[in-house]
Amino acid sequence: MTRKSRRPKRDPNSPAAILRRAKSAANREKHTARILEACSRAGFVAPVSEHRFHPERKWRFDFAWPQIRLAIEVNGGGSRGRHNTITGATADAEKMNAAQLMGWRVLIYTAKSVLDVKQIAKDLREAIT
Repeated sequence: MTRKSRRPKRDPNSPAAILRRAKSAANREKHTARILEACSRAGFVAPVSEHRFHPERKWRFDFAWPQIRLAIEVNGGGSRGRHNTITGATADAEKMNAAQLMGWRVLIYTAKSVLDVKQIAKDLREAIT
């Protein structure tokens, strides 16, 4: 017997859903700008965005340098994000474990920590030394 969710399905065309998607897109743009600035400070070339790294799964890294198997993941923002649920955290752990076993080094930032461009640049430099 399957257990039904108590949360009603959200209407993807509701004003609230449209606003959530707009905020998410704006945040992605902000995060991308910060990552690119950190790359410049660290002397890195721009990363590949949405790099699919696994041969069988559809997993993607937010930003990656496939040649050196280095990636950056930015985990959401807000308390209702996918990364903050048990299911989401479990899926993230499975993805990160697979990446590690494939030889990837993954730097993980939150929506807040991705704003610290100096720290990201420092992390990038340390990741390749």
